[in-house]
Amino acid sequence: MRGDHALMLAMAAFVIWTLLGFPGRGLVVSEPAMGVVTSSSKDHSGHDHSGHSHEPLEVAKSDQIPTVTLTVLKDPMSGWNAKVVVEHFRFAPENASQDHVAGEGHGHLYVDGVKINRLYGDWYHLGKLSAGSHTVMVSLSSNDHRDLTHNGQVIADSVTIQVD
Repeated sequence: MRGDHALMLAMAAFVIWTLLGFPGRGLVVSEPAMGVVTSSSKDHSGHDHSGHSHEPLEVAKSDQIPTVTLTVLKDPMSGWNAKVVVEHFRFAPENASQDHVAGEGHGHLYVDGVKINRLYGDWYHLGKLSAGSHTVMVSLSSNDHRDLTHNGQVIADSVTIQVD
């Protein structure tokens, strides 16, 4: 519970910091001292998915196609905060490892092509990263752990951050 309290305190500090209009208010971090975040294309064929043993799941054209948008912000205390916005998709941790239900599941978070964790919600705190350029990606998965695809492409988004 102590970790949850610290996370809630950090998130509250970030919200207050943003609402009070300090530098970077409402923007993806762009100051070199804090890091640069840029969006990349939706093509993620270059990422290593060798850890996956499940076949992808093509979303039927008759279903609403889920979308995901990723934003990565410099945390005012340490590390980075990943914000995930989804449409036509619901995070359903209560159904993880269960049968597929259209429009629900979980996400997978990657840094530089390496899976970091599952996502069951719209925020994730990334700890300190080494200096340099890093690609952060989130993909959507079904309850039964298959990557969701549309037109043969994994439903995902990524950003590149520059850590000073």
